[in-house]
Amino acid sequence: MPLVIVLTGPSCSGKTSLARALQTVLPEPALHLEADRAFPTLPGDHPHWSHPQHHQTLTLTLHRSIVTWAKAGFNLIIDGALPYGHPELRAGCLRILEPFAPRLVGVTCATQTLTAREQARHVAQPGWAAHQAHDVNDGLTLDTTVDTSTADPAQCARSVLDQLLKQGSDARRRG
Repeated sequence: MPLVIVLTGPSCSGKTSLARALQTVLPEPALHLEADRAFPTLPGDHPHWSHPQHHQTLTLTLHRSIVTWAKAGFNLIIDGALPYGHPELRAGCLRILEPFAPRLVGVTCATQTLTAREQARHVAQPGWAAHQAHDVNDGLTLDTTVDTSTADPAQCARSVLDQLLKQGSDARRRG
């Protein structure tokens, strides 16, 4: 079965940098799927965009398309694809991924660092990352977490890999 890693955390926490670093340390190749780049968009003033049903349909369809890669046998690193602020929709996305036993990795970062990263990116909604940091992973059972505040992406990737491998060893010993 392919390895499916889901990176979840606030904006500017380092998910994309971690995903790229994980690609270099994983024992087998993995595709990096960025939700920000893969999620289809409609113009902001499009009448269908504001309807919650359309957003839910787009989100669930994105996750079904992600599963297509796993069904084809590709290892995956999914970067930021879990919906924030919609627990039922997030649960639906996780159910879609469930057959592939996704490993949820919480990516955290100090508020000061998030703010500095936001300023460097010139984001449209300053303060959003710090807002998300308080509850973006609420209700999730994470397999591991990593704080990107003080370690570089390569160090964080090795830490995540070590933690996931240890969990796999522990599970084999129990089973």
